[in-house]
Amino acid sequence: MRKLMLHFAFDHLGARRAESEAVVGNEASLGVSRSAGYELNGLHTEVLGRHVVNLQHIAVTPEQFRRLDGEVVVEGLTDDLKAMLGVS
Repeated sequence: MRKLMLHFAFDHLGARRAESEAVVGNEASLGVSRSAGYELNGLHTEVLGRHVVNLQHIAVTPEQFRRLDGEVVVEGLTDDLKAMLGVS
């Protein structure tokens, strides 16, 4: 699903970068991101009540993105929808 959304964002919405984050140590989530081409992009610490959470930031550009094999087809992306999303 993550790679499909990146195909959509980069190829049809003109995105230049995608960012995400995962809790430090959540190797399953970071592994999925790495398989799509995301690279480490800094750390952040959040305090949530009595809990301290360390977050790993990650980012990917269209050039770094590891695409799915085969064609990804998008249907229903009308000019009106693009305008609503702020895409020209």
